[in-house]
Amino acid sequence: LYYKISSDMGPQTDHERNEDDKMDTIPNPSMTTHDSLPPAPIISTSTSTTSTISKRKTAIAFWLMGLLNNTPYVVMIAGAKEISEGGTALVFIANVLPSLFVKLTAPYWFHLVSYRKRVLVSSLLFGLSFLVVAYFCGQYEYLEGREDEGGGKKQRRDVGWELIGVALTSLAGGIGEPSLLALGGLFSTRSVVVASDDNHNRDDNVGDRAYLTAFSSGTGLAGVVGYAWVAMFHFWMGLSFTWTLILAIVFPFGYFLVFERFLGEGPDVDVLRNDDENQQSLQQSGYQQGGNITGGTNNNTEYQAVPPFSVEQDQPLSSSSSLMQKDVQGMNKVEKTRLVLSLWPYMIPLFFVYAAEYALQSGTWTAIGFPSPSSKASRDTFYEYSNWTYQIGVFLSRSSGTIFQASMPILWIMPILQICNFFFFYYTAALAEELWWYGWGLLIGCLFAGCLGGGVYVNAFTRIQTDIPTCNVEFALSTASVADTLGILMADVLGLFVQGCLYQRNGIDGAVLQCPF
Repeated sequence: LYYKISSDMGPQTDHERNEDDKMDTIPNPSMTTHDSLPPAPIISTSTSTTSTISKRKTAIAFWLMGLLNNTPYVVMIAGAKEISEGGTALVFIANVLPSLFVKLTAPYWFHLVSYRKRVLVSSLLFGLSFLVVAYFCGQYEYLEGREDEGGGKKQRRDVGWELIGVALTSLAGGIGEPSLLALGGLFSTRSVVVASDDNHNRDDNVGDRAYLTAFSSGTGLAGVVGYAWVAMFHFWMGLSFTWTLILAIVFPFGYFLVFERFLGEGPDVDVLRNDDENQQSLQQSGYQQGGNITGGTNNNTEYQAVPPFSVEQDQPLSSSSSLMQKDVQGMNKVEKTRLVLSLWPYMIPLFFVYAAEYALQSGTWTAIGFPSPSSKASRDTFYEYSNWTYQIGVFLSRSSGTIFQASMPILWIMPILQICNFFFFYYTAALAEELWWYGWGLLIGCLFAGCLGGGVYVNAFTRIQTDIPTCNVEFALSTASVADTLGILMADVLGLFVQGCLYQRNGIDGAVLQCPF
């Protein structure tokens, strides 16, 4: 407008041109104040300029890490009856108890160990677990057909060492899963570009959920791949369970290889969160701290972070508390514990949905078989196909994170439906042939169980990514996963009694625990 007016007034004199040049060199104070910034700043990080292809590669890497992190766990579950025929729940317990211990203590020591070292340790533990279980299974397979001298009895199997090997798998997964969930949150935090505050809507933040959804989808497919691995090599090709496990060492090798190739150069995978120097490194690279973003090259400019998602009818109280707004790096152990407990709106659904579905797996499904549950072969067949169907449901629902975001009421309804599903299958297994629906149609219920479990998993973690202030997302994602592990452990203990009661009801031998009723 100035030049338009000047041109209308006629050609400029030399004096006027000199005055204009001076005006160009005078800084405008209003342009350097915080008030002159856009009303809602843009979160700009080094990864925000990454190409679409690079982001897709990163998403694929998280998908592969989810697949490779959970496949060893599923392989052990799929071979549970090969390890302990009458106590499949023992294998389930050994496959979850160490993981629970790691996740319970993670808030107090994860910050002392870099992501790279955690992934390396997980890879080594996965490989060692396969070797330990394979060796002692091989010992039993060698002695199984032999008879004691003069006694005519088969060698008694001691599964203690095999359960220790299974526990190593659980330990590795307990380190890997929360680490990768947190890393997915960290990558998402760095890559997202948020629109202006006036136009801000968390639905525009689908990119936020892409890496977590990719990881969740990979963990969902791990169920299918794990069962397929055991079925293909052990049941269909006729290899011993020992060789099936030895060949599975490819999973921990690929686990570390994928991390190094695609995620190892990512943001702060080697940086610790336990001292001021490292915190300064995080801030200089653009990481959110205490609700602020510090620009990577311009440390004098501080941008206010976009506030967390807030819809009164769909926002848990935890995300609006003063503790949630405090940077986790400045918290003591008591405050960290309170922060973990404040995640209860997400952890309670995770706990109950997993408690119900794993009680189905370790208890009710072991006592169902067609046409009669008294046949071991028929029970084994249903157990195999029910878990296949369940895992397909898990994969489908865990892959839906970028398509569907459950509200908090829906997140809480899904565990209730899973509990109802458990009682339905218990009733069905107890009455068996007396019921008209006792047949392969029950696989629909198995698919439903997988969809519910996977749905709660992906939506709980993507809601944490969406609802929790960015400065605490990494911590919240790494700790909330303790809820599903605790639910699995309770279900495995309950499964021992459920299996015992159903075996007693149907006159089946081989249960580890007798029904107390």
